[in-house]
Amino acid sequence: MMAAGRSYRRTIGTRVLGGACVLLFGGGAISVLLSSGPSAGFFVLLALAILSLVNLAGAWADLYVLDENGIECRNALLARLGRRPRRVAWED
Repeated sequence: MMAAGRSYRRTIGTRVLGGACVLLFGGGAISVLLSSGPSAGFFVLLALAILSLVNLAGAWADLYVLDENGIECRNALLARLGRRPRRVAWED
């Protein structure tokens, strides 16, 4: 069991920025798809939209905990999929 420590999350500004990127790149991909069909530009914007979604999931679910033994990084979404938290001791 982990000792009580300080916990940190990403700021609300970075979370909002992640959501704005999803909207921007997703909207751009849809716009290019509707105007010119599946072109190279569409696939670039689609890839950026997918990466933005991954970033957004991490931004809302990450939690960092610092205590006297080390630092632990957890992600609530990945924990539901069976991934354990990452822990690094200060000695490492």
